[in-house]
Amino acid sequence: MRQQGGGRIINVTSVAALLKTPLLAAYAASKHALDTASAALDIETRSFGVRVACLMPGPFKTALPQNSLDREASAPYAAISQSFGTKFDAMEAHAPEDLTPVVNALLAAATDPDPAIRYAAGTDAIAILPPILQALAPLQQIGLHLTGQI
Repeated sequence: MRQQGGGRIINVTSVAALLKTPLLAAYAASKHALDTASAALDIETRSFGVRVACLMPGPFKTALPQNSLDREASAPYAAISQSFGTKFDAMEAHAPEDLTPVVNALLAAATDPDPAIRYAAGTDAIAILPPILQALAPLQQIGLHLTGQI
């Protein structure tokens, strides 16, 4: 990309990179790490005409719950796991199946002349996350402003 005088790197992270969600610490941490590495790489490569952006999908109907959340929690975590599972299932039930917002955000990240570092997609369902997280961790502040670009 440096040799050709430019390019675009788009990493797929998640809105989970910005949230502190119980029982998903490893997932959120890995997404946050990729988000942070992408932001740093964007600064490092701008002078070469290479830009880096993150695509941050919100909740969509995917296999994530079946592949990572439907595990029986050990006794000390049973109550929070059950509470979170119930609320997550409710959010998942309202999550969109149409991935058009993800495609549109990806196209914007790939083609914007001066790209933002983060492109959120499908964040409509996220509005229900703060109440869920507040119910699980009342002292936690989310601090997320949803505008399409984060």
